[in-house]
Amino acid sequence: MAERIRARRLLTEQGWLEHQVLTHEGGVITAIGPIPANDPVREVELLVPALIDGHVHGGAGVDVMDEAADTLARLSLAKAAEGVGAFLATTVTAPLPAILSTLGRIADAMASPLPGAQLLGSYLEGPYFTPDNKGAHDPALFRELDLAELDRLQQVARGTLKVVALAPEKTGAQAAIRHLRQAGIRVMLGHSAADHDTTMAALAAGASGLVHCFNGMRGLHHREPGMVGAGLVHPDAWLELIADGHHVHPSVLRLCHCCARDRLLLITDAMRAAGMPDGHYLLGDYQVEMK
Repeated sequence: MAERIRARRLLTEQGWLEHQVLTHEGGVITAIGPIPANDPVREVELLVPALIDGHVHGGAGVDVMDEAADTLARLSLAKAAEGVGAFLATTVTAPLPAILSTLGRIADAMASPLPGAQLLGSYLEGPYFTPDNKGAHDPALFRELDLAELDRLQQVARGTLKVVALAPEKTGAQAAIRHLRQAGIRVMLGHSAADHDTTMAALAAGASGLVHCFNGMRGLHHREPGMVGAGLVHPDAWLELIADGHHVHPSVLRLCHCCARDRLLLITDAMRAAGMPDGHYLLGDYQVEMK
C-alpha cells in the first residue's frame, strides 16, 4: 500500500526541492512531486536520504570483532538510530584467526536482514600496515602481504569483503592492489609512512583512495606533499574524512572540500564507546577512556 510523506524541503540528487510529497510503497520510492496547493499538511521539515557509514568499528557498547551472536544486530540498530541506512562493518588489526572468524560472522549476518541499518559487507582495516602512523593498531600484529592469504580472507568472507586497507610502501603492495581489484575489492591506503610518489604509484596500480585522510599518514608539506597531497590532487582518489572537528580541523575539512569535492566520503570510524556514557572501553586490545 502506497504511503506519502509531505516535507517542506526534500534533498535529491538535483539539490533541495521545496514543498514536496514523497510517495513510497514497500520501501521503494515511487514518486516525488509538489504538494498540491489545496493540501496544507507538512508532516516533516526536512526529508533526506539515509546516510551510509562506510567505515565503522562499533557503537552502543559493541565492536565488530566481538564474538557475541547479537553484535551486528545491535550495531545495526544503533546505526539506524543515527539516521544511517547502511554500513560496512570494519575490522581492526588482530591475530589472523580472529580476523577470519569476524569475516565469517559478517558473511553469516548478510544472509538474512538485520533489524536496523543494512549491512553492506566487511572492511578489512589491518593487519597490512607499517608501524609509523599506526594509530590504535597493534604493530606487533602487523603482517606482510601475501596473495594466498588474501585469497583465504576472500574465501572466508564468501563475497562480502568489499574493502581492504593497506600501507602502500609494504613489499608487494602493488601486486596485492592489482590482485584485489581483479577480485572486485576496493583498496584504500593508510596507517602508513608512504611519500607522495609511492602513494601515486599505488593509486595508479588501482588503489581507490585514502583511509581517513590526514589521520594515520604523512601530512601535507610544501616540499613533500606526502600521502595527503597525492590524495588531494589525484582525480580519482576517494578521501575518507572523519568530520567531527577533532580528528581534522574544520579549516582542513574546507581545504579537502575545495580540492576533492565529490570525492569526499564522510565516515564515523566509530568504536564501541559511541553513544555510550563516559568510561573505559576496549578498542582491539587497547584501553580507551572516553570523557
